[in-house]
Amino acid sequence: MVHAACTNWGGLMAARFFLGVGGMVSHPNSPGNANIGTEASIAPGFALITGMFYTREEQPARQAAWFVGNSIAVLLGVSTNSARKKLLNAICKAQANRDANRD
Repeated sequence: MVHAACTNWGGLMAARFFLGVGGMVSHPNSPGNANIGTEASIAPGFALITGMFYTREEQPARQAAWFVGNSIAVLLGVSTNSARKKLLNAICKAQANRDANRD
């Protein structure tokens, strides 16, 4: 959501910075929240782990599966949220019509 408020490249880079490390600054000594603010390291970390546990021949397929899975998750999330928004709008309109017909 922060990305939508950005109007230039500098703002976008600042948003990405705070998404990547901002949580660690606010919770430096909290052992329960050790992973807060580490969103920016997910893809490089996955590449590193894939390189450690899979052979060179297996790595491209594993990376492709990871990114395809992420794409599918985004598409499902967008469609689910869109359907939820349409449903909530329909409920609100029905309630408004019901309230208007009572008078």
